[in-house]
Amino acid sequence: MSDFDYNNDSLTKILVPVDSDISSGRAAQAFATALKLKPDVLILLHVYEPVPMTVGGDEHRQLQEERSQRAGEVLEKARALAGSSVKVETMILEGKLVESIVRGAHESEADLILMVTDGHDGLSDMLLGSVTERVLRATDTNVFVLRHKKQDA
Repeated sequence: MSDFDYNNDSLTKILVPVDSDISSGRAAQAFATALKLKPDVLILLHVYEPVPMTVGGDEHRQLQEERSQRAGEVLEKARALAGSSVKVETMILEGKLVESIVRGAHESEADLILMVTDGHDGLSDMLLGSVTERVLRATDTNVFVLRHKKQDA
């Protein structure tokens, strides 16, 4: 992928991964920034972990349906937060988080993945790297990373 020139190239599609904590300040910060970039389409992606294969039959199917339904509810809240000034598409993927974000960006042909991070998540980050860092390493799609601005209490 070539270098992106924010002054001369248009951002047609921006992918924003959305987690279950849609009420957090991270979501509002991500949407506000994405809308300032004026994409044609804002793609909201929610990823849920697969139901383990050790759960079988009807219970497996029921758990998958419940996870998919919760994902749909999260994305509807996110759609409302994003407002009406841009076309919004939603995407639900089942799988590992990093791989699913990368796959979602490729499947949707996103020009940019926009992620918000605290910059540290403790011991697991030191050992495995943050989700944002792993997405950066795994994709050839441009990634815009924002440091989360915490509200003063």
